[in-house]
Amino acid sequence: MLFSSLVSVLVLSKAVVGSQHLRNAEEVCDDPIGSILSTLTCIEQQDADCASSGYASNFVKLHNGIDTHTKLGGKFIWETGFDVSKIKLDTNHQLNIGTNKASIRYVETVTTTDGANLGFTKAPPSFEYPYSQVFIQHEHALVEVDNDCRIVMWDQYGDNKEQTDVDDAVDIIVLDMI
Repeated sequence: MLFSSLVSVLVLSKAVVGSQHLRNAEEVCDDPIGSILSTLTCIEQQDADCASSGYASNFVKLHNGIDTHTKLGGKFIWETGFDVSKIKLDTNHQLNIGTNKASIRYVETVTTTDGANLGFTKAPPSFEYPYSQVFIQHEHALVEVDNDCRIVMWDQYGDNKEQTDVDDAVDIIVLDMI
């Protein structure tokens, strides 16, 4: 009796926070890492609809604890990203670590476009920086999903130089597109 009363008190203490109401314990993501890996597969396959559906509208990405201010904004952002680069992820650790939380460690290979798919008519495909470059990133992410298994928080840790090398190359290509 004491145990069930304690459980009732704990459940009731979470009953209302602002305008949110108590969620039934069954209303959580059953397999956070499974849904995350599924979304990452969408990204590797360059499926913009599938990739955008794997992220919540309030998504936040951190790199080494710093907000990257990444705005996914739906299918268009993914299509543009897929135009400028291809991503391959080799996962070497994945684990559900709590309710709606997972840990994933991976090596990310980013290959930038040669420009041919962008319709540049001034020059043939390029193999000069930033085009046709291959970047390797070693990362570990703590990921949170919502109850619908969409990614809410991607808190990754990795080498800053590896990250800025990719960001700089992609930024130059995007500017060339304008």
